Amino acid sequence: MSQYDSIGSSYSGFNDSVYRRMESHSCESAIKPHLKPGSHVADFACGNGYMTRKLLEWGCASVVGIDLSPVMVQDAQRLLVDQVSTGRAQFSAADATVLQSVAPHGEMGYFDAVVGGWLVNYAPDSAALVAMFTNIALNLNDDGFFFGIMPHPTNDLEKRAAIYKEYPFTHAVPKNTYTSPLESGQGWNLQVQLPDNVHLDTFHLKKDVIEDCARLGGLKGRLEWKTEVLLGDDWKKLFNADMTEQDWQLRSSSPHFGILIVYKN
Repeated sequence: MSQYDSIGSSYSGFNDSVYRRMESHSCESAIKPHLKPGSHVADFACGNGYMTRKLLEWGCASVVGIDLSPVMVQDAQRLLVDQVSTGRAQFSAADATVLQSVAPHGEMGYFDAVVGGWLVNYAPDSAALVAMFTNIALNLNDDGFFFGIMPHPTNDLEKRAAIYKEYPFTHAVPKNTYTSPLESGQGWNLQVQLPDNVHLDTFHLKKDVIEDCARLGGLKGRLEWKTEVLLGDDWKKLFNADMTEQDWQLRSSSPHFGILIVYKN
């Protein structure tokens, strides 16, 4: 069972948070230069359709969302009922590590882009991550690209684990707790705490591991990383009024998330 099956409405509330709005701003800035007008996009780990809605707002013609959690899929269908009724959005429960076409009629290489919002951080090792990327490549057309949101890319996860035990990171939202290194040496176990006492057990694999797995999975084209964008003073006050300017500088030097953009060819 997906851990998201038990979260339900708590996750919907998180979608209305200031943090989520800041994340959306970063994603829009990063993805728009790569999206062609009228793109057809797959949204892996779509959750309750937050990113699906954004992609449609940003000009995509259609989005197919898949998620391991049937509960999240049902919520997405309910929240985006108008988009589903017009055929612009489609949702189903599916495992992103299982090779399959998720296109409307089962076509291979159908999508202009595959988006994975907090997908990669559920791969516990390189084998699972290669399976994800292989599935992504299968669904992309020759000019397509992957757009992934994930923990900030770094190879020095021991240092990051130590930093996140200190203020302001112990009070930042979402709260990251690095619990232990993986036996494989490829990364760390990472627990993420959202508002309403929602905890998610995830993984943070090393930057080099992620890049190598993308190549092994069939994504051979241009690869680049983008970082989160921390907005102005008004946003900072909304986000966490107790953080000083020095605290924000620390947050900026060790961002919460990164964005990977990599083309199939």
